[in-house]
Amino acid sequence: MVIGTGNRPPNVPTWTANLWTSYSNIADLPFDAGFGLRFVDSRAGNNANTLFLEGYVLADIGLTYHVTPGVDATFRVNNLFDKTYVNWAEVSYPSEVILGAPRSVTFGLTMKF
Repeated sequence: MVIGTGNRPPNVPTWTANLWTSYSNIADLPFDAGFGLRFVDSRAGNNANTLFLEGYVLADIGLTYHVTPGVDATFRVNNLFDKTYVNWAEVSYPSEVILGAPRSVTFGLTMKF
């Protein structure tokens, strides 16, 4: 990239935002539920700014069960609506982009001691 051209750097969005909210002890039970949104604005995909990648919004959810006072079991779904999006444009190979992760489900067990 030539300094002073006024071009945006590739893969750098103007705006990003994350919002996460959670609710604990649902119905006085040892459950927590959470919901999150991730926003990434459009961005240039090359140094010349002739390719632009669309912005995207992803939604995630999670549920945690407090098994005991030191053990939590967590279930999460990332990219809840299975949105197809471009995560990155490869500047060295202008015809290639890296797609973002599809919907994924994870389960975790956390132990505190």
